[in-house]
Amino acid sequence: TVDLMLTDERQYRDQQPCNDAILAPCGDVDDPNRTLLGAKQKQWLKESLHASPARWKVWGTQLMLMGLRIGPTSESTAQVDAWDGYFAERKEILDFVIDSGVKDVVAVTGDIHTFFAGTATTTGDRNAGNRDAFPEFVGGAATSDGLPEATGLPPETLEVLVPFNGHLDFYEFTKKGYGLIEA
Repeated sequence: TVDLMLTDERQYRDQQPCNDAILAPCGDVDDPNRTLLGAKQKQWLKESLHASPARWKVWGTQLMLMGLRIGPTSESTAQVDAWDGYFAERKEILDFVIDSGVKDVVAVTGDIHTFFAGTATTTGDRNAGNRDAFPEFVGGAATSDGLPEATGLPPETLEVLVPFNGHLDFYEFTKKGYGLIEA
């Protein structure tokens, strides 16, 4: 069985830090008061994950939970219009999943229009203080611009970022299409 929990990361969120910077360091990502889900929706998600009797708990989140780094620290986030811009709230939710013993959670994500798969972690990456929470699958796009088109950087340049992102097990910067998840 599968329980699908869909959250809205647009309607209740605070403004993105650093004027929605892309590919620029942002030291304002760990503000503990910044919310992406809002208090009511965040509480619903935590309660739903904890109470679910389903074999698989699938969290359909609009924005990528895994970090995407342009350097070795969490302040070197590539995109703050994702969970990287809401560092404290991501940590709170993922710590809750781990500490409450919620098993078999999987995140399914989109919005970045590029395929990724890896491990969602409490810090967004595998830096000190991190704990692995659950797998995340990020769908690409059929026609929308992905990272190369959005940033103006060729795929070969984006691949230079991969060593800063050890939590990524798969990435595909050029191909478009769809993914299939079977439970």
